[in-house]
This record gives sequence, C-alpha cells and structure tokens, in this order.
Amino acid sequence: MHLSTLLALLPILVNGHMQMITPFALNQQDNPNARFGTIDYNYAAPLDKAGADYPCKGHLSALGGPAGASVATWKAGTPQYFAIKGSANHNGGSCQASLSEDNGKSFRVIKSYIGSCPIPSKAYSFTVPKGTASGPAIFAWTWFNNQGNREMYMNCASVTITDGGSGMGGLYPYIFRANIGNGCATEAGTDVIFPNPGMDVENISTKATPPIGNCGPAGPGPVGTAMVSTSAMEATIPSKAVIINPVAPSGTAKTTETSPATTGSAYSSAKRVGMPTPSSAPATKTGCSCICDGYTFQFSPDEL
Repeated sequence: MHLSTLLALLPILVNGHMQMITPFALNQQDNPNARFGTIDYNYAAPLDKAGADYPCKGHLSALGGPAGASVATWKAGTPQYFAIKGSANHNGGSCQASLSEDNGKSFRVIKSYIGSCPIPSKAYSFTVPKGTASGPAIFAWTWFNNQGNREMYMNCASVTITDGGSGMGGLYPYIFRANIGNGCATEAGTDVIFPNPGMDVENISTKATPPIGNCGPAGPGPVGTAMVSTSAMEATIPSKAVIINPVAPSGTAKTTETSPATTGSAYSSAKRVGMPTPSSAPATKTGCSCICDGYTFQFSPDEL
C-alpha cells in the first residue's frame, strides 16, 4: 500500500472508535507530552482480547519520563470531568471513572455511568474523593460497548492530586474488568450493570443486564449501595439514597427508596405507573385512577 493511501486512512483508523481527549491520555497523539516514536496512533482500539495490554493499553511505561508528565492538577474533593471523542460509540454502553494511587497496580472506581456512555464531546462529571492521597495518580476511563464485538476500552491519564488525605482505601471498589480473557463477559445489545458500581452512579439505561461468567469478587466497598443521579431525575427530584437489589430476570435493577414516606410517597406512586414525577407534594390531595399497559390503577389520597 502506498504511503499516500496510508496517510489518507490514518484519520479513519484513529477516530474509528472512541478515545479520551480530556484529560490527555498517556502516549495519545494529542497529548502535548507525547514523544515521537511512542505515540499510539490506534488509541481508539479496545484492549487486547487476552488482556495482554491491561491496564492502560500498556502505556504505563511512560510514567517517570517526559511522556508521562502530569496533564491535570485536581484538588481532592472537587468536581472534575472527562470527555471522549470519536465517531463510533457502538450505541453507548457503560463506563467507569477510576483512580490509581499506586502507579497502576490497582484502580478504584469513583463513578459509574450505566447507559449512553460514551457520547462524543459530552463532559462526564465526577468528584475526586476527599481522601485521595496527594501526589501523582492515574485517572482511568473504561468502557464496555453496547453493540458490536464484546470489548473493553481503557484510556489512562497522568494527573496530580493536591490537598488530599490518607488515601481512598476500602470505601471504593476495584475497577470492573470483562471481555479480556478473564472469564467475565458483557451481554451484547445491553448496558452492563457493574457488580459493584461504587457510591456514585449515573444510570440512564433502558436495557441493562449483569455480566456473564465468573467475574470474580466485586472487591471492597459498600456493595450495592449508591447515590443515583440521572439527568432525567435531577431537575425535579433531590438526590436520594437507594439500595440496588439483585437484578430481576429481565435485567432491570430493582431499587428500594430510603427517603421518608412523608416526602417520597408521591414520587413512588408516580414512578410505579410511569406518571410525571412532581417536584413537591400538593397541599391538598385527591384520589385518581390511571391506565397503564391496559391495567387500571386506583390510588387513594394517602398513596399520592
């Protein structure tokens, strides 16, 4: 193949899938610290199916040199974000944002995104844990695609944490791994539900299922307890703690609200029949009947 043809195909090869652009990933072509000869021009490709380049597509070797210099400084406890670019997001899927305080030996999840992740150029927010140790750290974005081959994507960036604490410790679960020859896989056409998503979860999936196979222990941390903050709910409903119970056969996670009944009953009734969620309970309540999927539901004033 002629050089001119290769150069013409290069943008397609690079942008065929998705890759992290904020913060700049190690040895990624847009990273100002990247060095000629070590740049990965196929950065948007998934991890090796056998896991040979886990973690970070094998780019942790850049740490300690100019190519591994920090690209962002984050104060512990502050909101931050990552962004992804590319042209083929395979109908989204599920992502995780994680941090490593030990040069990539382990990664702990700080936020999980179930459904519609990634979307090109969208800013995915998260909060750097207050207890994160000050000093160098590695931020990781991982993605399990909804459609296409069963794959795992992982991009990592060198960052610096300031005003931190004694370390994240066991409050944060280990990163989820699948589709890399470890006996754990995700189901095609769905958004994977992480066995332990951590305490901060954004779930906007309409078809989510648990992983398949022996996915190992979920790791330390408050398994199954999370703060759910979906874009559809945040506008009218204050954040509330929920407990994610075992997944139903259909793959839909069941949730049990922990909000007081005096403030959450209207929300609960509306959610059961697909009614719009009120931002606040009316001063005077009246009963009503609703039809959903051919069934008639009758609610008394006390249930609304």
